[in-house]
Amino acid sequence: MDVIDLVTQEDLRELTALHRQIHQHPELGSDLPNTVSVVSTCLRSLGIEPVFAYGRCSAAAYIGPESAKTTVAIRAEMDALPITEETGLAYASQIPGRMHACGHDAHTAILLTVARVLRRHVRELPCRVKLLFQPGKAGGESGAKRMADNGAVDDADLVLGTQVENTIEAGCIGVRAGSHMAARDSAVVTFHAGGAGADAMQMAVRARAGLETLVPELCGGEAYTFRTESPRAEDPGGAGLELTFSCHHDALREHVRAKCAQLCSAVASDLGGSAETDWQLRVPAVFNDEHLTAAFCRSVARVLPGALRQAPLCGESNDFAFLLRRKPGLIFLTGTRNEALGCTSPAGRSDFRIDEAGMRQAVYALLQFLLDRHG
Repeated sequence: MDVIDLVTQEDLRELTALHRQIHQHPELGSDLPNTVSVVSTCLRSLGIEPVFAYGRCSAAAYIGPESAKTTVAIRAEMDALPITEETGLAYASQIPGRMHACGHDAHTAILLTVARVLRRHVRELPCRVKLLFQPGKAGGESGAKRMADNGAVDDADLVLGTQVENTIEAGCIGVRAGSHMAARDSAVVTFHAGGAGADAMQMAVRARAGLETLVPELCGGEAYTFRTESPRAEDPGGAGLELTFSCHHDALREHVRAKCAQLCSAVASDLGGSAETDWQLRVPAVFNDEHLTAAFCRSVARVLPGALRQAPLCGESNDFAFLLRRKPGLIFLTGTRNEALGCTSPAGRSDFRIDEAGMRQAVYALLQFLLDRHG
């Protein structure tokens, strides 16, 4: 089956129109009434009834037979960032201080377009598809974690997602099997002066210097990021030290966590005080299932010959990892870089823009993978 022939010019026009509509009306966090309304209206126009069962301002929907042996969930985020847009686009944000600077508008438009095509060809679909529209990825409590905790992928066998990427040329798809995106931890160390002459701020300063030597030694040749903030004074007579740590392996995370806490306690004890370390895993690492990634690559090669690229190991985190903690799956990168159009800035910047033509490759790749599933 030639997937590209299944996608009409009207589908592609709707893909662009949806992207621009959502881009012009960005909403933040888990307060997304307009975006959820756009998603719901689009689904209902296709004869698909949305489900609102997985948390505030989330939505889901099913396409395909309940009797299918396999259910494939696909995640798309919907929220924007608190940034004032400076792209000069004709369809730029109409709301000051808000901007779709991470491409979530594109992810939502891609998934709705996949739904549009699948609805016409549902009889040819060998699996059941569950569409997941997620709030709250950019800041605050993870919308993916909340949806996972509420059972969003409990009835799925695998889960997919994509991320538009301006380091990859439009027309290309980036994939990486195994470790892909980093876990992100944060910690607060509180130092207490235990007696006369003890100085909690001195403890924090000395611990910070020790940590900045210790962590590189512990990580060796592994990819990681580690940052500490300047110690701050706390009443009464205490001091605080904040740090963040990212890496790709749970064993290394645990090793670094334990050794950092041990060092802080030892420094505090030597100076006549004590230290308490509150270390929190904020986002797990993204690990793409190797067998599913290989199958996805075969599908991409079939529908988009020559488009596959090896995605680099990424030091940033992605809350898609919370879904992967429940079910196997993968996230792939949709290339949207186009220097001629000025689509080169990374996500998170006020001048971030994508080559919209790149979105269609994600549609083709997802459709081919779904149609290649067996039962």
